[in-house]
Amino acid sequence: MLAPNTQLNAIVVSLDAFGRIGGGVSDSALYVDLDDGVQPAEAAPGLAAAVAENPLLQVRDQTAYAQAQRGPVDALAGAVYALLALA
Repeated sequence: MLAPNTQLNAIVVSLDAFGRIGGGVSDSALYVDLDDGVQPAEAAPGLAAAVAENPLLQVRDQTAYAQAQRGPVDALAGAVYALLALA
C-alpha cells in the first residue's frame, strides 16, 4: 500500500512491496509516526535505546535528517568555491 510522506518527500511502501518493484533488500530510512499528543523529544530516548545495539542505526529528527542530507552538498560547494578562489 502506498502512502504519501511529506517529511521525506517520498512514497512509503513496505519492504516487500519495495522489493517487488525492483528496490534493494534493505531499508535506508524508517519513518516513525507518533501517537497524538506524543512529542518527538519524549519518544527519542526510547527509539535510541531500541537501536542502541546496532552502531549503524541513528535516530534523527527532521532537522538533523535535513542537516545530514545537506552535509555532502555543502562539502562539494566548499570544494568548488576553493577551486574558484585558486583560479
